[in-house]
Amino acid sequence: MSEIDFQVDVGRFLAAQRSYLRRLALCPPVLPAVGGMQLVLDRVDVGSSRLRHDEPTTFDVAYVQRGDVVRERDASKGFRTVLEQDLVLQLTTDADIRGNPNVDPPLVAWPVTMFYELTAFSVDDDCCLKAEPIRVEFGPPPALPVPVPPGVSAALESYVSGQMRLFAPSGTVRLGLDSLKLPTGFLNAGLSVDDIGTTLVIRVEIRASQDLRWAAWENFHKGFIVDRRQGRDWALYVPAAYITHRVVNEVWRQLPRNDDLETYPSAAYVPLAGRARLDVDVLAIYHLVEVDEIDLDITVSAQPRVSLTMWIDRPNRLSAEIDFAGIVNPVGGLSNLVVALLDGFGIPFRAFLYHLIGEAIVDAVGEQPQTAVSQPDAAKVRVDRDVLIPGIAGVARATATDLIAHPDGIAIAGAFQISEPTNAVVELLGVSPFAKHVPRVSCGAASMALIALFGSEPERFEILRAGVSLGNRGTAPLRLCAAPALQRLDGPVQPADIRVDDVSLPIEVSMGIGMPQPAYYDAAFPIDLMVRTNGGTRFIRFDPPPVVTQADLDRLQAELLVKIGDCQQLVDPWFKGHRGYNVHWSPRPPEDGHGVLHHWEVLVDGLPDGERLELRELEGEVLASAIGVAGSPTRVSVVVTPSGRDREVSIVRVGENHQEFAQDAPARGLQIRQADLIVVGEVPLSQPVRGVGLAQLPDGPAIVAMLGDRVQAFDLREGAATGEVGAWPGRFHGMLRVGEGTLLYGDDGISQLRPDGRLVRTGIRTAVVDAERAADGAYLVTSDRVLEVGADLSILRESDRPDVTSVGRLGANVLLGHAEGIDTADAGLRLRGGGERRRGGERPALPAVRTLSRAGRMRRSGLLARWDDGSAGLLEDHDGEPVEVAHFAEPPLLANALRIGARLIIADDSAERLRVLRMGRSVTL
Repeated sequence: MSEIDFQVDVGRFLAAQRSYLRRLALCPPVLPAVGGMQLVLDRVDVGSSRLRHDEPTTFDVAYVQRGDVVRERDASKGFRTVLEQDLVLQLTTDADIRGNPNVDPPLVAWPVTMFYELTAFSVDDDCCLKAEPIRVEFGPPPALPVPVPPGVSAALESYVSGQMRLFAPSGTVRLGLDSLKLPTGFLNAGLSVDDIGTTLVIRVEIRASQDLRWAAWENFHKGFIVDRRQGRDWALYVPAAYITHRVVNEVWRQLPRNDDLETYPSAAYVPLAGRARLDVDVLAIYHLVEVDEIDLDITVSAQPRVSLTMWIDRPNRLSAEIDFAGIVNPVGGLSNLVVALLDGFGIPFRAFLYHLIGEAIVDAVGEQPQTAVSQPDAAKVRVDRDVLIPGIAGVARATATDLIAHPDGIAIAGAFQISEPTNAVVELLGVSPFAKHVPRVSCGAASMALIALFGSEPERFEILRAGVSLGNRGTAPLRLCAAPALQRLDGPVQPADIRVDDVSLPIEVSMGIGMPQPAYYDAAFPIDLMVRTNGGTRFIRFDPPPVVTQADLDRLQAELLVKIGDCQQLVDPWFKGHRGYNVHWSPRPPEDGHGVLHHWEVLVDGLPDGERLELRELEGEVLASAIGVAGSPTRVSVVVTPSGRDREVSIVRVGENHQEFAQDAPARGLQIRQADLIVVGEVPLSQPVRGVGLAQLPDGPAIVAMLGDRVQAFDLREGAATGEVGAWPGRFHGMLRVGEGTLLYGDDGISQLRPDGRLVRTGIRTAVVDAERAADGAYLVTSDRVLEVGADLSILRESDRPDVTSVGRLGANVLLGHAEGIDTADAGLRLRGGGERRRGGERPALPAVRTLSRAGRMRRSGLLARWDDGSAGLLEDHDGEPVEVAHFAEPPLLANALRIGARLIIADDSAERLRVLRMGRSVTL
């Protein structure tokens, strides 16, 4: 067979699966109360796992007959590959939790085993891996204060059965082998375990076979498999025939073209110790004289040779040396061929690795593979090529360490490091009792105005604060499953604020309350807090808060006055001069080893009309600016890469110098919000992304990425199986929700992505350039028209506008973008005043626009315009006209980010990846 094998050590594979399951951080369900007792599933521990390959079954085998693929059912015999995964359900009761405040409640264990069948199958030009749930087996019920009633058993069994697809190692996923662009595609695929149970193998057969090779596939499924790893953790084997075929084709393409020259390249594979050599022969026949009248052909022939030797020079770097005879340009075409070969022989073996781990989000690689081409002597060229195999931070990392030259092909092999975490178990680190604190304030105008109320209404302020710190006895992620719930706060004690810092361990929960009414202290009771995590539920008890005396209030008010003074010393000079305010970065950085970005947001109250608020680098380059509009706060934001310095952004007012303000001038304030954006990683894609959106699919919300000729959907929720959950063919670049449906638009017109996961074509087959929601339908831009369609996509009205390239809604208006700027129309697409682009003559015409899109993450009611010069502007509606209220040197990172849980998904233009960020700590100054 002409097959490609991916082989991985069974122990490493199982460790990767357990690591994946523990990192899901699943929150236990609420169980029903039975017989007056409320059982609680405290946590789910992931136990040991096994691969079995001993249950007889049959497999289909395909072959080619007269050019058609014929599938022979049950053609070969073998053994099913089954993954057995043990779980332990840790149970307790609500009474036991409440009866043990600030300590661990007693637990009893209930063992469970889940069974999955692992398979692989081919689909035209690709191969898919599948983990199919089979069954769940429960062990003997645990010893509880009362026998486990049938209702509770049924609820637990329903929960575990319902989670089986989430626990499935990777669901059904494509491996991305279509990137090979083979003219024939694939014929068969399979997954098996060798006969000694140490190697898991995924095999795909290139569609070259003309005969039914049932015996070869029967040997594979029975475990009779050639060891390609030779002691390494993993190996990717490629047959010599595939390599030589690619070499011959590439050399033939690189040979000079001449009517008098005929070339016939061929290649031979030579295995060496730690190296592989390809000898390329080219039979060259040059026709010197052709005399048609007497059919005379005088020729000269030669057979120059190119020798190409490959090896792994050092971890994650493949090297090759070309010994050539001058038939091609060695530093051009032939070295490019070597680069293609060194990139895993054109096979995306990183996809094999991260799909086996069951995680689509991998480390952000950032850099591109580096290639070094040198010429040691006149007849040799050396090429060194980096192999970038992204891992998963703190979880798994694969390294290419060896090239193994088998007699029949080449294997790239290496190490597979798995950092297998232990189960998360919540731990109470400490409880901080209630104490008296100054209320939290910022230097914004609204916050400063509220301070004046403190003297007359101090009970409205959170001056009593307590807190609890939670740690983790395990190393798997620990997260909150619900907002902490306060207990017994009716009557004289009212909660004011609960804040959670769960960016990294320890998880800090702080609670602020106002002064209790005097009646509370007549029979003071403790304040209780229930905290539910994936690592267990804990009942936290705080002693009653202390009495707040008038002396305490006087002291706190004096400290507030000091804060007001500090704010005035900041705000007044900033408004009266051009001096920049260089703020230090305040949030404590994450401690989990991930990279981080800094998000700055500045809000200014009282900036005069027409003046500018600028965020600059300390060297002076303007990153973003906002224009003051009388009566409205001025807001601007930017995301920067940490500079390593204490200060990185300067906040500058640009306007009249030393401006004095009248007594009745609007209140002035300067509020700065800083937030960490934690770089979780990225999702590699098979093609550049053209657009991204959020859709509801059968298993929940999913990120939909529109690529060149396909659409892929991913579940990227935290605590979920972060993998591909759908894929469809189609050329689309945008997404729109109309009514209950999700519409995809682009070169193939409009299709509807339904909640059941089907992508259905609609009656609109003309290419759609842009689209925007209407009151009851949508506005569409085609190559020559702008249309309004109803919810059923029937055309309501249309306008001939071949110049329009984008459309957006702003206030009550529809904006039409084109090379001359932006036209303003009403909801019926009637232009207002010929297309207004000025604001009473005070503001310049808006420039040529590339695209208009919603700026939801920046300003819910705004539009983001990408201008023709590469910059971007935030548009708002002012008196019925679009006004650029903020300008950015480049499109802001978060403008079109999608949020799914605590994660932000960002699609870089034309990049073959989705970036995944997580909201970190924030501080308001």
